[in-house]
Amino acid sequence: MKNHILGTLYGMAIGDAMGMPPELWSRKRCLEYYGKITDFLDGCPENIISYQYKAGQFTDDTSQALTILDSLIETDFIPNSQNIATHILEWAEKEHAFENNILGPTSKVALKLFQEGKSAKEFSDESVSNGAAMRIAPIGTLFSTTQKEELCRYVAAVSSVTHTSDITLAGASMIAMAVASALEYHDREKMIEDALSVEEYAMNLGASTPSPSLGARTKLGILLAQTYANDETAFLENIYNVIGAGVNTSESVPAALAIAYYSFDVRKCALLCANLGGDTDTIGAMAAAICGAAQGLSEIPEKDIALIQKSNQIDFTKICRCNHQKKGANQMGKGCIVIGAAMLDIVMEIDRIPKSGTDVYAKGQSMMVGGCAYNVADILKHFGVNYTLFAPIGTGMYADFIRKELKKAGHESPVHCENSDNGYCLCMVEADGERTFLTVPGIECHFQEEWFSSLAVDSYDSVYVSGYELEGDGGDAILNFLESNQELTVYYAPGPRITYIDPKKLKRLYALHPVMHLNELEALTSTNTDDITQAAEILSKSTGNTVLITLGKQGVHLFENGTHALVSSKQATVVDTIGAGDSHIGSVIAMRTMGHSFLEAISTANRIAAKVVSVKGPIITTEEFENAKQDET
Repeated sequence: MKNHILGTLYGMAIGDAMGMPPELWSRKRCLEYYGKITDFLDGCPENIISYQYKAGQFTDDTSQALTILDSLIETDFIPNSQNIATHILEWAEKEHAFENNILGPTSKVALKLFQEGKSAKEFSDESVSNGAAMRIAPIGTLFSTTQKEELCRYVAAVSSVTHTSDITLAGASMIAMAVASALEYHDREKMIEDALSVEEYAMNLGASTPSPSLGARTKLGILLAQTYANDETAFLENIYNVIGAGVNTSESVPAALAIAYYSFDVRKCALLCANLGGDTDTIGAMAAAICGAAQGLSEIPEKDIALIQKSNQIDFTKICRCNHQKKGANQMGKGCIVIGAAMLDIVMEIDRIPKSGTDVYAKGQSMMVGGCAYNVADILKHFGVNYTLFAPIGTGMYADFIRKELKKAGHESPVHCENSDNGYCLCMVEADGERTFLTVPGIECHFQEEWFSSLAVDSYDSVYVSGYELEGDGGDAILNFLESNQELTVYYAPGPRITYIDPKKLKRLYALHPVMHLNELEALTSTNTDDITQAAEILSKSTGNTVLITLGKQGVHLFENGTHALVSSKQATVVDTIGAGDSHIGSVIAMRTMGHSFLEAISTANRIAAKVVSVKGPIITTEEFENAKQDET
C-alpha cells in the first residue's frame, strides 16, 4: 500500500513538473515553440508563469496539495478550514505567490478575502476553476472505493476554503475517487467507473452553477481515448479541441481522467499532458497522480524520482507514512458475508487411508462443527471483523448438534430451514496430518433465493463463497445474489471440487472479478498446466483480479497487477491440515477489511494457518490466535 501512496505523490509531482514549462499556453504555441516535449525542462523565459522554475520543480498544484496535507497532519486529519487557509497563506507569502502570479483565479481572491477577515463564500460559490481538483489527489489515498459519500464530504471540507460550487466539488471528488480506485484495483476501466459514480452526490454538496456535465464530458474523453488508441497526436488534438484543456473544472478534470485512462503510466501520462497545451501542469498533476496510484513508486523511473527530490528538496516518505496510518484507521471495511456450510465433522485419526477391501482401525474420533464457511467465520470473529455466517441450519439430529455448537461458540446464522437436515463430513486424518474427506450433502447444497432477503447488504463490502455450495443445485441462487450486489468484493475459494463445477457457473462467477484463493493442486488441475506462474496468470486473466495459491511449506504465490510474489510460510509441526485453507482465506479477508495490502494480509494469514495445522481440528482458541497473530519470527 505504501508503494502506491508514494506512487500517487510522486506521480502528482512528476505530472506537475513535466507540464510546468508551457503552462497556460495554447496548443498551437506549444507546438511552435517546443515541437514535442520529451523530458523535464526549465521554465520558459517567455512564459509569465513558468519562467521562474527549473527542470523538475513542481508548481502550486503540488505545493498546495502538500500544504493541505501538512494542515491535516497537524489536526489529526480532521479538516479545519481556518487551519488549512492559514497554511496555504503561509506558503503563498513564502513563495511570493500573489506577486509572481502563481495562484489560480479563485484561490487568489478567496485567500485575499480570508486575509482581510472576510467571508469568501459568495465568491467561492460561483467558482468554476480547477483549484480544488488540482490539489486533491493525495486525499484519494485515505479512502476506499466503498466510502463514496465519506470521500465526497471530506473533499468538500478540505476544499471549502476556496471552492464551494457544485462543479468544483464534483471535479475534485472525481479525481480523489479515481486515485482511490487506481490505488485499490489498478484497473483503468474500474477507475473511470468509480470516478463517475461520485459526480451526482458531490454536485449536491456545492452551490449550483450553470456548468456542463463532468460525467458526459469524461465519457466522451474515454471514447476519444479508445478511438485514437494508436495515435497520440490525434488523441491530444481531439482532447484539446473537443473536451478542452483550460482552467475550468469542466475541461481539465475530464481531460485528466481521459489521459490517465489512455496512458495508465506516470511518465507517458506526464508527457502527454505536457504536450497537450492549456493548463498542462494541473492536468498533468491530476492525471499522473492517478497513474502513480495504479503503478506504485517501484514502477516509476528512478531518475524521475531522483530529479523531483533534488529539484524540490523533498522526500515524500514522511507524508506517505502519515497517509498510510490514517488510511488504516479510515479504511476499516464494513465486513463480510460468509456464504457456505456449517456441517458436522466426524474426524477419524488413522495411520493410512484403507485400500479397497481392507480394514483399518481408528486411533481416535471427535465430532465438531465444520464446513468452510464456519471455519472462515470463526477466524473473522477472532479478528473482530463484522461478519454474518450465512449458512443454512436445517431440522434433524445433525442440525440440532450444529445449532447447539454455534450458540456455544458465539455464532448464529439467519437461515433456518424445515424438512431437511444438514450434511456431515467424515474427515480421515493420516499420521502425517494429511486429510481425506467423505461428504454427505444436506441442506447446504440447496440455497434458495428467498433466503437472501434477510440480509442487510449495505452493512458489508465483501462476500466469501466456497466451491462446495456453488456446485450444488443452489449455486444459481448464490450467483443471482452476487450479480445483484456487484458492489461487494467477492473472495472465492473453490476447494478441491473446482473441476466439478459447471463451467457456466464459473463463467458467471468470474465475470464478477473475484479474488481467487486455492491450493497448488486446485490451481494446476483447473488450468491444465504444471506451472504455478502460468496457472496464476490464467486464473487472473479469467477473473481480472488477484490470485492467491497456497503452496504448503513453500508459502503462498501471489499474482497481483501483473506481478508474481512468493510470501514465505511460517514453519509448523503439522498435526492435521483440516481448516488450514479456510483459516488462511479468513485471515486474508479480515486483514484486507482492516485496510492492509495483500502482502501484509498473506503474511499474517500464513502465521494463523501455521497455528491451525499444529492443533487438532480447524478451530483455534483466542490465546492461540493472538500468539500466532503477533508471532513475526
